[in-house]
Amino acid sequence: MATFTEWLKSELLRLKSFDWQNGSWNTRCFPDGTMQFSAHYMLDSLAKEYRISEDEIVKAIEKEAAGKQFTLDRKDNRLTLSWVEDGIREWRHDLTQEYSEETEQVYGGKVGWTKQYYQKFRMIDRIIYLDGRERVLKTLAPENPTKVSKETFDKVLEQIKRANAKQEAEGTPGV
Repeated sequence: MATFTEWLKSELLRLKSFDWQNGSWNTRCFPDGTMQFSAHYMLDSLAKEYRISEDEIVKAIEKEAAGKQFTLDRKDNRLTLSWVEDGIREWRHDLTQEYSEETEQVYGGKVGWTKQYYQKFRMIDRIIYLDGRERVLKTLAPENPTKVSKETFDKVLEQIKRANAKQEAEGTPGV
């Protein structure tokens, strides 16, 4: 039980600081700048991992969450911890993708040059406060680009050209 309690205290701190680990979670934004955050857990998985009963888990969470502005909801095997934060205008997920074409020298018995096509992406999760300040919560940007086929590369270029043409016709800046 002590190990579970330590995990729970750490988890509650992580959740309140938006340092979410892998798992299921969701957000809900209200017009007044209040956002509800929810993290979901499978009760049987927690019980198995920490070798305590499901009832002990629920009691421990109720005890730790009390006074910390968390609410606990249990439906079948799913536990949901929810809390509300004030002063947040928006939760933003920004995704950028870059495609590149590179000419590389081929080795392995062959001498010559070949074109390789790559895709690189970066995802940034951030919250925007009511006063306009931003806080970056998480950035995911793999170090190395992913190789893509020429067909995929050509398809993306065609989509970009169509989007630019459409935006130009509407009088807005292109991609």
